[in-house]
Amino acid sequence: EFSLAFSLQGIPTTDYFVPRKVEMQHLTEFFVTTSTRTAQQRVFVVYGTGGMGKTQLCAQFAKTNAERFSAVFWLDGSSRDALQRSIASAGARLSTCPQDAPAKMDVAQASDDFRQWLSLPGNANWLMVIDNIDREWLGKTKDDQAYDYHKFLLNANHGNVLITTRLRRLQRPKASLHLDVVDDLLAKEMLETRADKAVTTGAYLGMTGMGVLDYLEHYEATWAELMQNQDQFPLEEYGERSVLTTWTISYEQVKSMDPLAGRLLDL
Repeated sequence: EFSLAFSLQGIPTTDYFVPRKVEMQHLTEFFVTTSTRTAQQRVFVVYGTGGMGKTQLCAQFAKTNAERFSAVFWLDGSSRDALQRSIASAGARLSTCPQDAPAKMDVAQASDDFRQWLSLPGNANWLMVIDNIDREWLGKTKDDQAYDYHKFLLNANHGNVLITTRLRRLQRPKASLHLDVVDDLLAKEMLETRADKAVTTGAYLGMTGMGVLDYLEHYEATWAELMQNQDQFPLEEYGERSVLTTWTISYEQVKSMDPLAGRLLDL
């Protein structure tokens, strides 16, 4: 009655996913293993610095375990507007909504209908992924596109919710996973599967003599600094940020070795 065919709608894809077996097992044990399943809504948060692979990990989990859930919905949580659009699109997949729902239906109404469907008695085995809840709604600087994700969760005490975020404070006791830098072997594998970035990264490592783990720590610090100025880089450009970080690291190295060359790059 509540089963929906699995759809890749909204789910990011990549040709360079490197499995994180331990982290994937955490998600599987929380959402799938019988011993941890209880008659209540399960919410799990994957958090960490941008570029660590949170989205790819959760996308792989959703695709790998799709048959274990009655329905899987992937929502873009990068902004309030993006989330509402995703909810409207997800609602259009329901048999209760007309096929042209996004064109005809008020977004608020679509959101209400979607939430009502998820709340129906007996409809307890769906998975909803809210990706990139990265905007701080409690910050001193007002962000009109920031939102409290709790207000988008259901009153019904069932279902499965998986969240990715850069906001450490959203972690939940016994229901969170901090995605951090990887070990040497996995780091090497990740670099080898990303030819576009491996060339730049390899040149940097060769020039500086820096090890892979030290580079990843430097990468994370550089990323964090870039994120302090995130308004300069729209969240929709998330997929290119790893390239931006790699270029920034190389640029800073050039500038430290030859300030004049750095000034030329500024032109």
